[in-house]
Amino acid sequence: DPLPYLAARFATKEAVIKALGQLDENIFYSQIEILKRENGSIKVILKEHPHFVVKVSLSHGKRSAIATALATRA
Repeated sequence: DPLPYLAARFATKEAVIKALGQLDENIFYSQIEILKRENGSIKVILKEHPHFVVKVSLSHGKRSAIATALATRA
């Protein structure tokens, strides 16, 4: 079932948007790329905001998804 996976990715993008909002930076869903590394960790690529570093953690079950993000200036 791909829905929990997609919900976790959506929650991650939402967390990134909110974290960058705390730094007075506007960003849109289409500017955020979420990649999974071979070791299972998540990498966030900000296409138009390379001067920020974002660390995320996400989790999902069958009926829910959650993500947290911490954004800092590079």
